[in-house]
Amino acid sequence: MTTPSSSPSALALVSALALVSALALASALALASCAPRTLPPLGEAVVVVDTDLPVPLVASALRVDLYDGAGVWRESRDIVRRDPRDWPASFSVQAADELRDRDVVVRVRVHGGRMRDVLGGARLVVNGADVTPASEPEPALAVDRLLLVRLRPGERGRAVVIAHGSCAGTAAQLDPNALASCSEGEGTLEPVAVAPLDPDLSTPTRSVAGSAASSACRFPSDARPCVDGGAFVIGADDVQVVPDPTLPLTPPRIARVHSFKMDRDEVTVGDLRAAITHGFVPPDPIGMTDGDLGATAETSCSFSTAPRGREDFAASCITWRTARAYCMRFDDGGDLPTEAQWEYAATSAARTGKAAFPWGDDAPDCVRAVYGRLTLAGLPGSCEKEAGTGPRPVTMAGAPIAPGDVSATKIRGLGGGVAEWTRDTPAAYDAPCWRGIDASCNDPATDAHVVRGGAWASTAINVRSTARLAARKATSFIGFRCVHPG
Repeated sequence: MTTPSSSPSALALVSALALVSALALASALALASCAPRTLPPLGEAVVVVDTDLPVPLVASALRVDLYDGAGVWRESRDIVRRDPRDWPASFSVQAADELRDRDVVVRVRVHGGRMRDVLGGARLVVNGADVTPASEPEPALAVDRLLLVRLRPGERGRAVVIAHGSCAGTAAQLDPNALASCSEGEGTLEPVAVAPLDPDLSTPTRSVAGSAASSACRFPSDARPCVDGGAFVIGADDVQVVPDPTLPLTPPRIARVHSFKMDRDEVTVGDLRAAITHGFVPPDPIGMTDGDLGATAETSCSFSTAPRGREDFAASCITWRTARAYCMRFDDGGDLPTEAQWEYAATSAARTGKAAFPWGDDAPDCVRAVYGRLTLAGLPGSCEKEAGTGPRPVTMAGAPIAPGDVSATKIRGLGGGVAEWTRDTPAAYDAPCWRGIDASCNDPATDAHVVRGGAWASTAINVRSTARLAARKATSFIGFRCVHPG
């Protein structure tokens, strides 16, 4: 098998399935020796595989497995496709039988390179040797599709398979008597019938890669940058310290967000005071510090009864209910961000790979982000010596206080400043509410919600954009920002 071409008409990837039994092969040879005759060409199916997931952020490879009509595993190949221009990918399947029709089951798994060890199950045996691949795509991060083709001697045709992101994590059913896979419906299996083969191999197929949520965001402003929607991998599977053991970062899964606008900066004391002046009534009392800010969490609420020179500080000591009410007061459908929106904006939007921090993969430091400025358990914060204690304003004289803490879409302060309320209630990524590509968790039985991002009082662990914390109370190191429809 050779490297496939991105053009559906380039039949380079050819898999010769040895579907002929020794008896059938002997009979064919005997017939051929009796009288000379011309046999028709082998039946051939050109399989064109595309995906609406972004390449290479979520989709960068294919695992192709071939089975005969009885369900016997015959071949397995991996195809790497990291460049969006390489999609759709194509390959050709042939059956080494010139005399009769052959059914072939093609299993295609589109994934982003995350693999797991093969655990039991069917084995791939070729010429008496076990050549089963040692690893396979991680099921939660792959789209698993089946295609049933009937190869007829002398006939060539094309079949197109779209690996829809809405089917991510739904495993195909390989029972030869009940083949089923997810085609479009989220989390649902549909019976697999013999696919019609289009004899026209000349018409090019335009890729739909990246179109899972491709409507562009419109009408951005400096105060509300646009975040074009898309799919990405939420969570992490690398080894790292988890700030909240009740909210692990694994198992990662594919999530999708539609286009939205996000506040460039955290909502400030001045923003909140102006809203109250214009009629906004907070549903819960706002925590206040009417004197100078102290160096402890209890004496650092930024709001005050009257302005005290802190109007550019992020509004803190705000309950989740008040934060959400503030965002929802806008008549354009404003709200708090979901976890998926927040992590997408911080790590993946406008990027070809997922970044560890809003600014990229470089480790945080005391100049780039506002964190580590509170003594914890008797130990000075990691940035106290260099940057002092207590919160800092979002901007000073119109300039951001931490100009290095900016995302690829120009959103500021996602790494430090104050942690930020999200819309979701706490749940592990393998909880039922996280199933499906458009997942969001909302458990009315709990008063806890997830906060994201580092804060002036936190350690560097919380600055990592995948970090999650569950919170119930308003504190001086939790604030918020809003999102608006895109």
